[in-house]
Amino acid sequence: MRRAAEYLRHAPALLVLGVARPAGRWPQPGGGGHGHAHGHGGGQLADRWPEHFARHALRDVGLPQVAVTRDYLRAGLEGAVLPHIAGQVAYHRSKARNLARAHHRIDKVAEACFVLAVLAVAAYLALKGAGALGWVPKARAHDLSAFFTFCGVAFPTLGANLAGIRYFADFERFAAISQAAADRLSGIGARVELLLGGDPAMLTYRAVADLVHALDDAVIDEISGWQAMFGAKPLALPA
Repeated sequence: MRRAAEYLRHAPALLVLGVARPAGRWPQPGGGGHGHAHGHGGGQLADRWPEHFARHALRDVGLPQVAVTRDYLRAGLEGAVLPHIAGQVAYHRSKARNLARAHHRIDKVAEACFVLAVLAVAAYLALKGAGALGWVPKARAHDLSAFFTFCGVAFPTLGANLAGIRYFADFERFAAISQAAADRLSGIGARVELLLGGDPAMLTYRAVADLVHALDDAVIDEISGWQAMFGAKPLALPA
């Protein structure tokens, strides 16, 4: 679903300027990373339906029935391409910060849980020792044994589960993917602004199409990187 949504999210920037991704340069079905699919060979429709759906949805819209003048190209860049780039840059930078923060906080909480487990066991042993030395009633350790046993089991269990979430969620690497995507999109946005602010004679369809193709490649590469990360982490519940 996320793949289909991302393909369609930046589709207006492509459709307005009559740019399409070649059929042979769509991501490999099944989340195989950065490879390319060729024709209809390989993979099941269940795996490649987002690409199939997006391609046909864009094809149904077709090309705009307009004369492609410099004014039209400028309007397309300013009205569709630049707002999309700005929104995606802001989204990916915010996402990278939030994922890095989540990674750091889960790491700290998991470490704290293991420390608390050690402290709980140490406190129980200290209480037992104090009882043996006659510093406190011996029954005190017995009365609190259930509490310390619970702490000794609960804290490491919670810490291990949080560590597992941190490992499988891989917030840090996903943050790096988003940060790289934001930097790349920001560079494309700067190129668009340079083209708009430069010599009007340089505002040709070829120059605009190259920038939109670069935008499309950046979006597809981010999706492929995200998909490859999940594909490398098969999840299975223990029987």
